[in-house]
Amino acid sequence: MDTPHAATGEGRRGREIGLAAQVTLLWAGSRLWLALIYAGLRVLTRLPLLPAPAVVGEMWDIHHYLEIARQGYAYTPGSTAIQNVAFFPLWPMVLRLLGWIVGAGEPGNGGALGSAALPWAGSLAASLLFLAALLALARWMEGAASRRGESGDTGRRTILLTVTLLAFFPTSLYFSLPYTESLFLLLSVAAFLAWESGRWAGRRWRACCWG
Repeated sequence: MDTPHAATGEGRRGREIGLAAQVTLLWAGSRLWLALIYAGLRVLTRLPLLPAPAVVGEMWDIHHYLEIARQGYAYTPGSTAIQNVAFFPLWPMVLRLLGWIVGAGEPGNGGALGSAALPWAGSLAASLLFLAALLALARWMEGAASRRGESGDTGRRTILLTVTLLAFFPTSLYFSLPYTESLFLLLSVAAFLAWESGRWAGRRWRACCWG
């Protein structure tokens, strides 16, 4: 026979699963929406400010992260050019691991590390990390709402509104590019979760990754 405590636990777990499903749908819808906007603008306007997706994968600081993933760090004394030693190593390590997963090989030997597959794999990883960050954010906000004594419906509306604004804001496009933003957001929220759960002392590694 189920106890009231067990029934309460099952109800809470059901609400958590329902919230996670809603957050996942918002994430998927936002990625599709931004992709359609980007594709529509390229087709209708042919603006030179909207490069092809393959080119986007190598633009801005993305180029430096991919370079580190493919060839490691390099430093030229006296050079006035931007040097990749200024960039933290965790995201390039993720990219390099992805390169081996999607097709092992060294740069210049036809493998994924030296091919156009790496930026696409990085975009997929960034998108999935963004989903994980949104789920962690929803969990954090749900705990905060519970501590404030807010009703379930009020707290859920606030969570879903926050996730919607973050996921559909135009510059959230960067959460699906091979940038560090998704990883940074996930680790930041994870750090706050660890702090508020009282397990911060045993989770110092998160602070190191966050840095």
